[in-house]
Formats: sequence, C-alpha cells, structure tokens
Amino acid sequence: MGIINEFIKGSSRVMIATDVAARGLDLPNVHLVINHDMPENIDDYYHRIGRTGRAGQSGTAITFVNQSTTYSVLKELKNVLDE
Repeated sequence: MGIINEFIKGSSRVMIATDVAARGLDLPNVHLVINHDMPENIDDYYHRIGRTGRAGQSGTAITFVNQSTTYSVLKELKNVLDE
C-alpha cells in the first residue's frame, strides 16, 4: 500500500491502476484520469472517471477508444454526454 500513500500525500503524482482503483479506493484530489481502454459497460466508465469528481472537485477524464470498443457502450456514452 506504499504507492497509494505516496499518491495521497502528493509525493507521487502518477498512479497506474486497474479497475480495482475505480471502485475500491477513495483517493482525494485526482485531477486527471486516463483510460487506456473504454470499459465494456457504462457503469465501469462512471466508476473510473468518478475519481476526478469527488466531493465537489472537478477534473478531466480522457478515454481511448479503438475497434474493440462496442457500439452499445459508445451509444450510451453519447447519450450521457448529450444530457
């Protein structure tokens, strides 16, 4: 758990994580989330990018999309963004 403490304290500014970090960790002051790949369902996407908007904070989420990304999840994302 050393790297997580370093990230929380600010001595490490970058953390690379799996989906475990999306749901299992409460990390303050996350300003940028980069998704290497678009999750297969929209709920996982919300959990991943939710790291940037906790407790009134704002941030940026960047998600890479490729040919393996399903149309259905992209359609759901478009609907959310249109709202």
